Amino acid sequence: MLLSLRNLEMLAYVSVIIFAFSSVTRRGMSLSSEFDVGGPRFGQLRHLRPGWILGRSMDLSDIQWRAFRESFPVLTASMMAFSLLSALARNKAPRHLVDVHLVFSIVFIGFAHQAFSIFPVVFTTLNYCIAQRFKSVTYGHVLIWGYNLAVFFYARACGGFSFGSISPLLSGLDRYSGAQQWHICYNLVLLRGISFGLDLISAAQGSSKSSAESKKTRKGVEPLQMDAYNFKTYLAYIFYPPLYVAGPIMTFQDYASQLSSQKRPRARYVVFYAARLVAALLVLELMTHTLYFNGIAKQRVWRRWPEGFSVFDIGITGYWVLNFMWLKFLVIWRFFRCWALVEGTDPPENMLRCVNNNYDAEGFWRGWHASFNRWLVRYLYIPLGGARRRALNMWVIFTFVALWHDLEWRLLGWAWLTCLAFVPELAAKWAVRQPWAAGLRRSPWFRHLAAAAAAANIVALMAANLLGFVTGADGLPPGLPRRGGCDVLLQRADHVCHPRP
Repeated sequence: MLLSLRNLEMLAYVSVIIFAFSSVTRRGMSLSSEFDVGGPRFGQLRHLRPGWILGRSMDLSDIQWRAFRESFPVLTASMMAFSLLSALARNKAPRHLVDVHLVFSIVFIGFAHQAFSIFPVVFTTLNYCIAQRFKSVTYGHVLIWGYNLAVFFYARACGGFSFGSISPLLSGLDRYSGAQQWHICYNLVLLRGISFGLDLISAAQGSSKSSAESKKTRKGVEPLQMDAYNFKTYLAYIFYPPLYVAGPIMTFQDYASQLSSQKRPRARYVVFYAARLVAALLVLELMTHTLYFNGIAKQRVWRRWPEGFSVFDIGITGYWVLNFMWLKFLVIWRFFRCWALVEGTDPPENMLRCVNNNYDAEGFWRGWHASFNRWLVRYLYIPLGGARRRALNMWVIFTFVALWHDLEWRLLGWAWLTCLAFVPELAAKWAVRQPWAAGLRRSPWFRHLAAAAAAANIVALMAANLLGFVTGADGLPPGLPRRGGCDVLLQRADHVCHPRP
């Protein structure tokens, strides 16, 4: 039986994908082997360490992944202890579950920040007092946002506070900073503090908009009674151990609703989710043992070895760095979500789709760090006017996202360049929805036009990742901009992302 034209077309697409992916993978492994033990470039990558797979070294050049990997035994032990205590409380004394959460939270941040744990506790306590005091006034939202942003920006600008700056008598406490600097974790505390304050104000003022959005984004979340907004539950929510370090991000309404509910994630689902986590972890371990592109990009090896890197090699560097970043965050976020699931709490998933399955920038941001996207929609996007003012409020949202990550000009430049990149996409989507574009939508060429735009978007994502976050234009090999005919554009973009004095 002859294949139909559509089946032949699909077969051609699959063949191209298999050929392209096998070529990218084969060349990537071959190039990485140059830097492994016995290779001609061995010793040029500083963070290669002895590995345990295929007798190869592993690339630990990423600080976040290296720290998580080193802390994995401690985090796993904490997960087991916390989950066991929570299970006992749920079965024997469910009314005291919040007490177990609170006590373990205090122990957890005490270990993480030691003496400096007093700072997040004090600042979150002040946030609670402000929210309770001004929950019924019309400008309460402004006070919550203003206070939390002021503390966050001041702490980041100062690199956290020191006891010596408060009093010379307390300077001895500066030696006890713990395993993690408190102001590094405060970006998630900021989101939780704002969530509590705005949820409380909405409940006190009878606002339906926030509740409606909550029901839309998280099914099964019940409206809370006013007595649920108490100090004990608030502190347990702010410092909830499974989600304190990296998320995912839960709203206060979601957390408190699950805390008082008898429902728990099904054991079968938790086991399957843990198996998916282990599978993703093994894939990431295999990737760090065979594809050293994160280390190659960070050290800009092509500057010292230009004859060994072609334009194709630079392109696959961007591709593999983006895949590494996605897989790294997938494993980290799934680990902490799995911890919460084992304990009995069901936070939202962060990575909703594979990084290679994104065909538009809007969908990419919805699927990457999805819990943060939901938080932004609930507390920023809708209050700013939602879809009616999308072209304007995206500038505010991406500026906030950039500053939330860190106070750096390059991140602000990335945010504004991202907004500029959104403009043609939003314009194109608006245009094809219009009645006068009906003929184009029915055209057999429309899906090919959409596919070409999707391919351009993927290339742009790889280029932005490599240029804006890894190398900068000065890290590109000599002659590459000239080969692409875009030297001015690259240099202008680099000037925005990496301003120089």
